[in-house]
Amino acid sequence: MSSIDKTNRSKRTRVQGQTQEKEQDQALEQQYRELLDPHIKQWDESITPPNPPSLAALTGLVGERNKAQRQRYWKELALLWLIGALVLSGLLLLWQSSIVLFAIVQGTAFVAAAVFLTVSGINRRERRHREWQE
Repeated sequence: MSSIDKTNRSKRTRVQGQTQEKEQDQALEQQYRELLDPHIKQWDESITPPNPPSLAALTGLVGERNKAQRQRYWKELALLWLIGALVLSGLLLLWQSSIVLFAIVQGTAFVAAAVFLTVSGINRRERRHREWQE
């Protein structure tokens, strides 16, 4: 027997093996379908799709959210004005009673603001530098 015949025979055997595997896979798949198809169809029929909300309902929901947010912003703005008025009136009273104490408070506030801006500027610069390196 020549080597060509052996090669052809091994190819035929391999092809036959692959064909048998495909047939077995198809038979197994058919068995699974026979077993599962009725149950899957029953399950599909039992599931009802959710009803999406109407456009009017969504519009109403957005309107309510905007109204609540607007009210919250107005409350925060009123609180800001109230705190600002209290701070300014306190500083005015401090200025009237003791100009030296007023100057100390103003100097302390200025130094604290300068330190805060310097530290936040350094952190921001470092963060930007890291972002550019990545």
